[in-house]
Amino acid sequence: MDDDFKNISMKREHEVRYWTERLGCSKDELASAIAKVGNSADAVRGEISRAWGYGRFRPGDDQDQRPLRRSHK
Repeated sequence: MDDDFKNISMKREHEVRYWTERLGCSKDELASAIAKVGNSADAVRGEISRAWGYGRFRPGDDQDQRPLRRSHK
């Protein structure tokens, strides 16, 4: 991986735009993932994937990451 893409900087708008498009998340979701796991691109990618894959709220939707409630009909 190119050194420019190992870490994500929220201070560089072009990086924020690149990573939100690449990861399919919002700026707030990206910032939340960085706050949780640090700015390593691999760690952020993993955090966003876990949040979506396990049916949790997306990063930034809820601070405590509770599972979604399903209605039983």
